[in-house]
Amino acid sequence: MLLFQPETTEDAIGVIKELFAKAKEHHDATGEDALITIILDSAAGAPTRGEMAAGLGAEGQKAGGHAGLYSQAMRQIVRGIASTRIALIIINQEKEKLSFTGFARGDSTKTMIAANPLNFHSSMILTTHRIQIIKDSKKVPQGIVTRVRVKKNKNAAPFSEADVTIWFDDRGVDDAASILAMAVAINIIEKDRAWYVYECDDGDIRKFQAASFKNVLEELPEI
Repeated sequence: MLLFQPETTEDAIGVIKELFAKAKEHHDATGEDALITIILDSAAGAPTRGEMAAGLGAEGQKAGGHAGLYSQAMRQIVRGIASTRIALIIINQEKEKLSFTGFARGDSTKTMIAANPLNFHSSMILTTHRIQIIKDSKKVPQGIVTRVRVKKNKNAAPFSEADVTIWFDDRGVDDAASILAMAVAINIIEKDRAWYVYECDDGDIRKFQAASFKNVLEELPEI
């Protein structure tokens, strides 16, 4: 794994283009595709060189500077992605849309840095929103439940969604919770208040709570 900490958006784009060039050199030399995943965190996090040169609060900064840079960069990068086995993941953040009278109102109250060029060139767009905070008996947060929606998908049907449990300890993303939610959604497992009910292949009825589902999966792999 390689970790880069570029100071500006131009530097981040330059690193991505350099990695693409290295992958192409590897392919030309060996005839094999390099399996590479590049994650940019985040599109809104790095300032442009114009912002750095102008200074904090300076007037005359070009509006939409990020959008212009990403529009030009994505036109070049997408051609490289099409010819290599590289996955480019760009993380972005929503922010409140401002108007002359304050915060915008109506259906569209959110916006993102360079949203138009990134959305246009993306093969898949996922949005994540926290819907629940998981706390222990002492009301101390232990994790969150995040809802992931597919807004755009050129590889499969879009507009699907899933709830993902993320723990703050070494467990990270809880695969068992995701499997349980999917099993309930397609009626493999029935939910009865705080309990879950599963009918085994031999006809036995297994009743359990969500916290013990990981052990149930180990005992009943057919789920």
